Amino acid sequence: MTYSARTLLSCLHKMEMGMRVREKLKRSLARWYGVLMLCCAIVVSAMVEQLPLLPY
Repeated sequence: MTYSARTLLSCLHKMEMGMRVREKLKRSLARWYGVLMLCCAIVVSAMVEQLPLLPY
């Protein structure tokens, strides 16, 4: 089975676009994960400030 150069280039282009979309999705997920972790840290620190100090 032989493919024309145009068909191969089209296939490579589609694969490259799919990889770009995947990379963008990974970056977006990593960014939102970072934002979520930051928010959790702020909430936890605010909760810790409200706790009474334990005498040791």
